[in-house]
Amino acid sequence: WFAPLLVGSYIDVLGFSERNAVLLLSGELAGYALAGAVAFFLIPILNWRYIVLGAFLVLICSNIFAAWVNTYSILLVIRFCAGIGAGTLMSMSMIAIGLTSTPERIYGLWTAMQILTPAIILVFLPELIADYGLAAPFLIVAFIGSALIWVCWYYPFDAGRKSSGSALIGTSRAKILGAVGLIGIFVFFGGQSTVWSFVERIGANSGFSTE
Repeated sequence: WFAPLLVGSYIDVLGFSERNAVLLLSGELAGYALAGAVAFFLIPILNWRYIVLGAFLVLICSNIFAAWVNTYSILLVIRFCAGIGAGTLMSMSMIAIGLTSTPERIYGLWTAMQILTPAIILVFLPELIADYGLAAPFLIVAFIGSALIWVCWYYPFDAGRKSSGSALIGTSRAKILGAVGLIGIFVFFGGQSTVWSFVERIGANSGFSTE
């Protein structure tokens, strides 16, 4: 959500170098990615509701701690943990959506809210960061997580019913298409994230205010 403003704030507010600012963001995204792999191994053996509850707690606590830390090495660890919490929630949500009767519709609504929510918050965030520093975005995320933690009890306990899936499942063609799809996703989001993360710095160097 806040990647552009976080990179700029790490540099302007905390005085970190551009390299360290990028590493902080990369560390968070690394935790995000790792969480997807961890969830893959946890979902067959643990109650999904406990996984989601744990992810919420990690996300909330990490962001609360991050609000009061300005030491690079400690903040890097905390942001990595925050990424694990967020990535686990993302993974579990995607799996749960896939088990619903109308996954396309729900995924569409999820996508719309994922864009709408930060679009609204980003309008006010520059002023909040100016007044309260990096505590503002971190505490906002912690607040949203706290407000939504109750939804963990509406997740299924486990996979329950199995999707009939596609006739392609398990075939060589399915593996090839899956690999191509993953590569495409990697390339797309790699390019998108690179631009998105630095758009605030690009704007600042072009003479635009953060607002």
